[in-house]
Order: sequence, then C-alpha cells, then structure tokens
Amino acid sequence: MSLHRDCLHIVIRRPLDDAFMTVLANIRQRAEHMGLFIREEGFVLEPACGEFDIVLLVSEHIDEEASDWLRHQRRHLQDQPLVVLSTGRAPDVLADCCLRLEDCLPPRDEFCLALLDDLLHSWRQQMRLRRHLNSEVSQLHSLLDIQTDPVALVRYPHHTYANLAYRRLWQIQDELHLEDMDMAEVFSPIALTALHQRLPTWRPGETLNLQLSEEQQLGNLQFQLQCLAPSPENVFLVRMISGANDDNLDEQADDILNRASYDRRSLLDQIHYIQYRGEHQGNDVQWALMAIRLENWLLLDELGEPTAETEEQIHLLEREIPDASTLHFGCMDQHHLCVLAPFDKQSALLGSGQLLLEQIGSLLPLTGASMSNRFCAGLVQIHGTLPDAETLLHQATHACAQAQRQGQSLVVYTSQRSAPGGQRAASQVRQQLRKAMDHNHFTLFYQPILNLFSPGDASYEVLLRMSDDQGQWITPVDLLSQAEQTGQALLIDQWVTERLCLQLKKQQLPLRVFINISAQAIHDPAFFVWLEATMKEVPPQHELVMQISEVDVWAAGRQAALFCEQLHQLGLKLCLKHLGMTTHAEQLSEQFDCDYYKLHGPLIRTVNQPDTQARIARLIAPLVPQGKAIIGPMVENASCLSLLWQAGIKYIQGHYLQPPHQHMDYVFTSDD
Repeated sequence: MSLHRDCLHIVIRRPLDDAFMTVLANIRQRAEHMGLFIREEGFVLEPACGEFDIVLLVSEHIDEEASDWLRHQRRHLQDQPLVVLSTGRAPDVLADCCLRLEDCLPPRDEFCLALLDDLLHSWRQQMRLRRHLNSEVSQLHSLLDIQTDPVALVRYPHHTYANLAYRRLWQIQDELHLEDMDMAEVFSPIALTALHQRLPTWRPGETLNLQLSEEQQLGNLQFQLQCLAPSPENVFLVRMISGANDDNLDEQADDILNRASYDRRSLLDQIHYIQYRGEHQGNDVQWALMAIRLENWLLLDELGEPTAETEEQIHLLEREIPDASTLHFGCMDQHHLCVLAPFDKQSALLGSGQLLLEQIGSLLPLTGASMSNRFCAGLVQIHGTLPDAETLLHQATHACAQAQRQGQSLVVYTSQRSAPGGQRAASQVRQQLRKAMDHNHFTLFYQPILNLFSPGDASYEVLLRMSDDQGQWITPVDLLSQAEQTGQALLIDQWVTERLCLQLKKQQLPLRVFINISAQAIHDPAFFVWLEATMKEVPPQHELVMQISEVDVWAAGRQAALFCEQLHQLGLKLCLKHLGMTTHAEQLSEQFDCDYYKLHGPLIRTVNQPDTQARIARLIAPLVPQGKAIIGPMVENASCLSLLWQAGIKYIQGHYLQPPHQHMDYVFTSDD
C-alpha cells in the first residue's frame, strides 16, 4: 500500500476579487498548521484530486457552469469532502460546506473559519480511516472500534457542520439546509430510519416531521424537513416547528453543554467552546487543561463510552469540589481523566493546578480509584484558538508522562518555544518535517543488533533521520518531539514501515528488523487496519519486531495490552524498549508480555557500577527463566561485554558494533 498524504485540494475559478485571495491565504495557513498538504490547480472538469483529498472550490459566483462542475464532482469524489467558497450559496447543489465570502471577512471571519477548522479536523480523520479500509464491512467495524455510533454511518449528505450537534442547539437558526447539518448527531435512530424509508419516493416540496434525539432535556424539539431536490442529491430545508425558541435555547446553552457526555468528543467540543469564547472574557482568568492518569481503573467501556462508575466519579467531583460548576470533565482515553479549569491569572499556574489536583485526589479513593505515582498529572495552558484541541490533549498527556518519569505529582507542559530562540528553531523543524513528508526526504538508517549466543543471527533496528536545508542532520530528539507535537508521528510510523517493506523485498537472506512505534499508533484503531494490509507485502522469511517505549505502554495501560494481542495475531513480535526508565519497569516487565526487552541505554553506560548491576539483575530476573530475549543498547566498547553476558543479556547494540548506517551491510558471522 502506498502512503497517502492528508491533502486540501484547492480548485480556483478565476477571475477572483482580492478579498478571496485574503481569505484563501488564511485557509491555507490554517490547513498547513494542522498538517494538511496544499495542492492547487485551475478550474477544469476533471481536477487531479487524490481519492482521499478534501476538495475546495473557490469561485466568485455559483452559476450554471459551477453548479454543473459541483454535480459532476459529487458523482465522482466517492464521499470525499467538497467545500465551496463563494459570494453566495448553492442550495440546489450537494456540497458538504458552503462558505460565503462575507462570513469569512472581519468581523465574522473568526467564528466562520473556526468552524472550518473543526470540519477539516473531522474530515482529515475520516479520510485517514477510509484510506485503510477496503470494504463496507471493514469500514463499519473500524468506525465502531473508534467509538462512533453506527447511526453516524447514515448521513445526508456525508459531511456536515460539527457545531450543529445537539450540544450546540442554541446556535441553530430558524431555517437551515440539511447540507449543513449532522443528522446522525441531531436526530434519533427512529427518525433516521423514517427518513431512509422515505427517500426513494420523496418528491420536491413534500415534508416530513422528525423528532429530535431522545435526550430528556431536548426531547420536546421537532423539525420539519422539506425536500428541495430528491435522490441522489437529497437536499432538504429544515425548520424547527415546536418545542423551543431562540430565547430559550440561549438561556439553556451552558446547561446543555454541561450536561453533555464525558467522552473524548465532548471533551474536544468543550475545549473548542473555551477557545473561541475566550476573547469575550475578562483578563483575570487563564484557562488550562489537566490530564490525570488513573492507573487501576478503566474510564471507558468496550464501546468507548464512559462507564457508569466513571460518570458516578465525575458527578462526585462536581458535587464536592468548590466552584466545580466552572470545571469541565472528560475522558481522553481509558486511563486519562481530563479537566478544563479557569485559574486566577494573578496566581502561579503550577500552584493553582497543584491545589486542584489535591482536591481531586482527596476524592478519588472514595470510589476505589487510585492515581499512578501518587498524584500524577500534566497541565497545559490554553492561550487562544491555537494550538488545536487535539494538540492540547496530546500536550497534557505528554506532560503527565513526564511527571511519571520524574516522580513528580504535576508537570506543566513546556515546549521549545519557551526557550530563547526556541520558537524559530521549532518552527524550522516543523517546516522541514512537512517538506520531508511531502517529498519523501526522510532517510532510513540501520544499526545492527548482535546475538551474543548466535552471532550469525542477523538483526537490525531501523532509525529515521532527516536533514535541514543546509544538509545538516536534525537530532532525533528534535525530530520525534516535533512529530509528536504536530500530530505527524503516526504518519512517520507508516512512512518508515512502508519504506522498510520495500527494502525487505530486496533482501533474500532472513532478517529480523526492529521498528519503533509511536504512542499515537497504540491509540489509533485505523493504524492496525492499515498495518494488517501492509504486512502482506513483507516476504515470509523476515521477522518484524515492533518496539514500544516503556513510558508509552504505561500511559496506554489496557489499550497497550490490546495492541500487543493484535500485533501477535498478525504474526509480529513485540519489544518493550527503555526498560528501567521509570519506577514501574519491574511491574511492567511482569504484566506486559513481550518477545524482547531492551534495557534503558543509560543503564548500559553505567553497568560497571554495583548499583546499576543490581538494578539490571532485578529487572531481568523474572524474564530470563521465561526465555525472554534481553537487549543491551548503547554498547560503546568491549569492556562491558563480560558483565552483560553473565547477566543473561542475549543481544547487544551500539557503536561498538557499528554506528547507524544507510545500508544493512553488517557482517554477522560466528567469528564476531
């Protein structure tokens, strides 16, 4: 399988007013910020769109020619998102989003383009999923795996305004077109079934009344759908006909939002709401997102919904914590409870966060929950609409993992931007990362791993390297850090795996190759679907070993164990790397069943010290009797080989054998 790049394909129909170019530049900047590749071309009947591109038509007017073009694309784009930027709307044409120019210019531009950000994020994820799915059956199962209601598969049309979910009902106008509405979030399954049955015989002008979803506080709302264009376009006009009015909805807005679900999607909605409302608040508040690691307690059920115990726990926190009405709780994943909190701007962020964490920690044991490393959490401040909500979640959990490693209760996330000159350096690395992704400018290096007991056994670890514009290698730490912060770590995992598969096809002799996998891959069900298809390209004589960091495994909890089972089902091996990096290493090595265990590098560097030798002995004592393979990395010279041999370490890796090299050319012989 080839690696496809997330792409916004812009089709420009000239001539255009200068105002369009200003808006278009803003859209480009927002799309590039979230990692989308930009491709542009003129107005042609058959644009060179990739099968997973998001397509944007920019046209000053939607006349008959533009309407015909849209209809043609709608028939050939295979459910791809189709967006229009123009001076007016096109109610008789099926487009997934119609942006009016005046709404994208000050003073309305911030709200409109913020909605476009939500859409681009949603579409990007949907295209990533479709990219790896080969049939309707596998698509259904994969969507269910990522906590999507089955009803969400029935949409007319397929892509919609995210802000029109029931949690944002107070923003609905008296009339709107269904092409702008997410029916699966607004209407009940019964209503959708009635609509589906009506579609084949529905004629223009005919109406159908539908009840809103069965949410108790919203169940009295009814809508009327009037058909404007029958199948296959399915364009309807929607009117609210009973149960509420604009004034009531405005008064209930915060109440509805606070009564929403505590799942990940709701959490993202809440972050968006805070970000875009922030401009209207006073200067005495600073908003922050806290991610708290809950160790021995599963927050979500098998469908990805918060369990009854989770909701009971959150309700307890909302009742007992002072001023809890200003807090927003949500479950990021199985083991991370997130809290959105407004802190006093005059107080230190770390001190305010520590106080809130202590309040939460004092209540958690009441229902049997415990927190790893005592009270362990990560905190990130929300400065505005950037970075996006997904990045903020990642940064908060990244700080939480850092707190675990350092043995601290709370760590505030900081990036390279906070250091002098760090913002420019980080920006340069991100730009290079996008360029390398778009033009395949990454380079794979290979470092041999020698079996001390069977030297002829050929093994390598594959490493990723990237150079800047001056040809200088960017350090792996900076490269991987920026990949994580920009959400591109999973794409890099795919790039490395695909390039390695191509290399292995050229190798006749059997090889064992270790591949590093990011934390993002553990939590993304689509990655496993993609990996299953990709592994079919690997010649059977080769053995692939997926390497996962001890910190990532500890943070993922049960999800990591499930990921391991899936890898073994594919016939892949697993390696837990950086063993001994945290205080949880001994517990992990016993609970997390892997084929290989790679020690934390600094332990090998100080292996001559008695304390280090005792630490290594404790780590591998339960593993050696089970026949587990232990790898000692970062071996710089021969002085430590006897100690490693005596300790039962089977494999070694490091500059003593060979520095990372662009070719798998190390000579594995019995004489080594």
